[in-house]
Amino acid sequence: MNCTRVSNEVLPHKVTKYIVYGDKLLALFKRRPVCTQSLVVSQTTIGTLLRIKQHCAYCEYSSDWSSQPMVNNIPAGNLQLCAAVLFTGSSFCQISKFLDAFKIQGISEPCFHKHQAKLLIPTINWQWKIEQDDIIENAIADGAVTLGGDMRADSPGHSAKYGSYTMMDLKANRVIDIQLVQSNEVGNSQWMEKEESSRGKGCCGPVFGLGKKMDALSKGKGLQDVGLWRKSVVNHLYRSATTSTSGEEVVAKWSSVANRIQNIHSHENTLFPSCLHEPLVGDHTRHWLKPSTAACEKFTAILLSPRLLKDMHKISPEYHTSGIECFHSLILKFSAKNVVFSFKGMLCRLQLAAMHYNENAGRSQASTAAGDLRYSIVSPEFKHGEFTVRALKSNPTTGYIDKLMELLFHHVVENPQPYLDFCGQMAVPEKLCAQFIRPDKEEAVSRHRSRFFKNT
Repeated sequence: MNCTRVSNEVLPHKVTKYIVYGDKLLALFKRRPVCTQSLVVSQTTIGTLLRIKQHCAYCEYSSDWSSQPMVNNIPAGNLQLCAAVLFTGSSFCQISKFLDAFKIQGISEPCFHKHQAKLLIPTINWQWKIEQDDIIENAIADGAVTLGGDMRADSPGHSAKYGSYTMMDLKANRVIDIQLVQSNEVGNSQWMEKEESSRGKGCCGPVFGLGKKMDALSKGKGLQDVGLWRKSVVNHLYRSATTSTSGEEVVAKWSSVANRIQNIHSHENTLFPSCLHEPLVGDHTRHWLKPSTAACEKFTAILLSPRLLKDMHKISPEYHTSGIECFHSLILKFSAKNVVFSFKGMLCRLQLAAMHYNENAGRSQASTAAGDLRYSIVSPEFKHGEFTVRALKSNPTTGYIDKLMELLFHHVVENPQPYLDFCGQMAVPEKLCAQFIRPDKEEAVSRHRSRFFKNT
């Protein structure tokens, strides 16, 4: 029971487990086959570990049986349950409710947080560093590196606690770096993106938000026709970028949209003198905006704003940040926005999401038994009722969880100090909920607290 290593060759996290009912298990220990006398049986539990002691009053027989091995004086089942919860991005609260409903012996919440802080988070930090170094090395070996970055806030609204900035190798479609900032590090949540991008030594790409600006404008009185151009204008943006060979050509093609919404298809710019489509007649006509009207003037001001044109000049015709948006959606499976995590807890879940994304970024398209490619029809909320046909990907893999388990049981649990030292190098900001009480208010606050706890 006190050994630090498992005696058999198979490590405990690889052994298959079974659900055994307690009364069926205890029945095996109540009678000794030799003297056929009833035994005195006692049992104790340590989390998921069950220990059974037997004693025979007739032949002085006694034994001490344990349901699982120990690893460095830690029940292997307790540690693996904690690891399985965190490594899969699950919630301990939900897993605990499930085990309680099934009447399966589990672990306490303090036990989970203890193992998470001392063993699991250092394991994730170490494994992510190894994979990050490999990704950077491979990216550099392929020549010039094309990076894209974007920020994600951890909660809806403008008062986010955390902001994470993701840097991605757009050529390889791999997450290459993640920076996490707590709002009180930079004054408030609005300054988080600038701080995160500087930590990641990257730069923010142009953020357009054209659809949102058009939606907001179309809600004004007499401006409803602007909303009818939303899909066409957004498509024109991507078309301008993907069909151009220079920044000047992108700007020329994009600027033509200001004429097109007024049914003008010849333009003054020699790089794009006229629209390439056939004459629009019949069903192909649009809800043209009349020149000099409020709708036309306000819409044109958005489309030709100097800041937008400056960004258009630098837009990439080949690479885009859709992969980052997909990664941000994946993060929700590892850290829901309505759940509060510690700084290290939040960072390790972001790293888990990155490892999952990088492992599955190159998945092939799924196919039927007959070999036909599979597709699905989806209607995202931002499409406002419109649908999109998407290729179905093959099922994702979770090989990174096996690597984390191997690292945890082979190395970290045996000698955790180097991994704790590595994790300790991380700068952790002060807790956001910390409060400062003025000295002249301390006595009043103390009286109020004592009165509250007395009443409750």
